[in-house]
Amino acid sequence: MRPRAPLVLALLTVALHLLILGRYGWFRDELYFLACGRRLDWGYVDQPPLIALISRLAFAVSGGSLIVYRLPAALAHGGLVYLAGRFAERLGGGAATSCAVVALTPIYAVGGHLLTMNAFEPLLYLTLAMLVWRLLRGGDARLWMAVGALTGLGLLNKHSFAFYAACLLVAVLLTPQRSALASRWFAAGVLLCAALVLPHALWQVRHGFPMLELLAAQPWKNAPWTLRNFVVEQLLELNPLAAAAGLAGLWLLWR
Repeated sequence: MRPRAPLVLALLTVALHLLILGRYGWFRDELYFLACGRRLDWGYVDQPPLIALISRLAFAVSGGSLIVYRLPAALAHGGLVYLAGRFAERLGGGAATSCAVVALTPIYAVGGHLLTMNAFEPLLYLTLAMLVWRLLRGGDARLWMAVGALTGLGLLNKHSFAFYAACLLVAVLLTPQRSALASRWFAAGVLLCAALVLPHALWQVRHGFPMLELLAAQPWKNAPWTLRNFVVEQLLELNPLAAAAGLAGLWLLWR
């Protein structure tokens, strides 16, 4: 596949979003993030501060236009499509298939339609994985600084990014490539991540860790579900065909 194809497919994804971004009104979470953006702080009861800042900037630029306001989310989905294609190429897979799967997966398509932290989380996930992959294949050790910055940014976007980063770290530790972690640049990346997250961590401490209190209230906040329902919903959100493609790719990488 020609190298420019992932870019073309990414631009088509953004164009598709632009055709429909204005057809639906404001989503309740977007209104909440607008309110948070008017009162910028290093933390909020139920999320870190990044989405409030993005929302404030997007609204200031948009002049009230819903299409322009949601444009960062559409661009994030387009960026995800592009990187998926490029990463597939580097791993020896099909860029076109990867781009199509990521573009048409419902959970990603919806994320690219609404300005929430969910629009940016998959892009941060994939970018971080690509940087680590490059480092483990002999890339410039200074890239650990970029890894640290992206991890800090991911944590300021959503607390659950910590689980992803921890799993990625454990995965590296279980391989011979763990020697790459001995670099002083890895330590510098960790310090950079800590510096980025520190103001939010201090905010949580000063306010008595409201996020932990919110998590403890989840049984009363969300509708009850079973494991079977959870698995079925995951398949639907991924699209069964996309899920099958993902599982096939995972099997091929394992082999």
